[in-house]
Amino acid sequence: MISKFFMLLRIPVLIGVLDSSNYIMYLANINNTLYYSIIVIAKAAILVAFSSKYIKRMKRMMPESMFLCLTMIGLASSIFLYDVELLAIIQYCMFFFSLFLTLLFVRSDIRGYASGVAVSGFLILAVYIPLVHLGKIDNHYGRFLFLGDMHPNLGGEILATVLILSSFCLRFKSFTFLFLSIFYACMLMQSRSSLLAIMICWVLYCVRLIIQRKGLKTAVLLFGVGVILVPTVVLIGVVSVPTVGDFVTGFFADKIFLVSNEYRGGGTGLSGRDHHWAVSLELFADHPFWGVGIDYPARLNVLQPHNWFLYSITQFGLVGVFLCLFVLAQFIIVLKRSMNYTVVLIPLLLMMLINDRFMNLNIYPFGLYVILFSIGSGRTHQLKRQ
Repeated sequence: MISKFFMLLRIPVLIGVLDSSNYIMYLANINNTLYYSIIVIAKAAILVAFSSKYIKRMKRMMPESMFLCLTMIGLASSIFLYDVELLAIIQYCMFFFSLFLTLLFVRSDIRGYASGVAVSGFLILAVYIPLVHLGKIDNHYGRFLFLGDMHPNLGGEILATVLILSSFCLRFKSFTFLFLSIFYACMLMQSRSSLLAIMICWVLYCVRLIIQRKGLKTAVLLFGVGVILVPTVVLIGVVSVPTVGDFVTGFFADKIFLVSNEYRGGGTGLSGRDHHWAVSLELFADHPFWGVGIDYPARLNVLQPHNWFLYSITQFGLVGVFLCLFVLAQFIIVLKRSMNYTVVLIPLLLMMLINDRFMNLNIYPFGLYVILFSIGSGRTHQLKRQ
């Protein structure tokens, strides 16, 4: 118990708590620029207090420095070519500085950082679920909003990223409890991409656990049996007992993924995302070299891309293409470190493909960058046995 308490006092754990604390901002209705400024100032104060320990690490931060340089080039071109609002520039600068400080503090201790994020996750769930059942959270056409009346997709992305990061630090029972709690919260918010991401994360976590305890052959055998056995049992149940078929269709197809929903179902192009993607590709085709600049959806009054890679190339043009290639290279580097990291990379890649965040200080996508550069730079230790 004492050792766990002192673990919580480690700086990476504190940074994880700070980076995932935006639920406080939503609950208290604090201006996001003000709140994130406080977070950045808090990190800067830690750096000053322990400057002798961390200044030396800056020389070994090559991958993240290259990433930040590319994004700074994109930001500079946006400022030079377009009438970008000052607030958008400030927010991007805060993102750069905050990410650099987090990576400086976390270094090899991604498990400590993940522990801090997990603490925030449990706190979010302890507040959100009771508020829903007390009638304090608004319901829009069957979808409960997130804290502070924020969009349900935002809440789902935050909770999914919490679970993904928690796979670094939680044991099976705690991780499964967190998974079930987040699954229920995402059901309330009808955040389908997040539901899919956390289900994939939990399955991969179990596969990794079996590999660690029983070996690769046993894991492959059990996975193969599961792939064959589960669909077979479901199919037999559906054919022989009509009520089973109704349950499977009603729960998984309609309740979770809303396949037959008039506005968000199978005939809506991923809830209209195909139209968002088409608009983004059209803008990139018209501005292939420098893109259309940061904060373009609000500035040009067009749809957001709902895709990390399209966001990159539409905002930054050719620089964004290099940014995409650099991030994909980091994915490959992380996988080369250890296939165990598929637990975090596959769900995150799914979220990047269909969710609408690019560079901001929410834990998604902020946690994505922390994972890629902490592990990809080679400073992070292998995952410990669960």
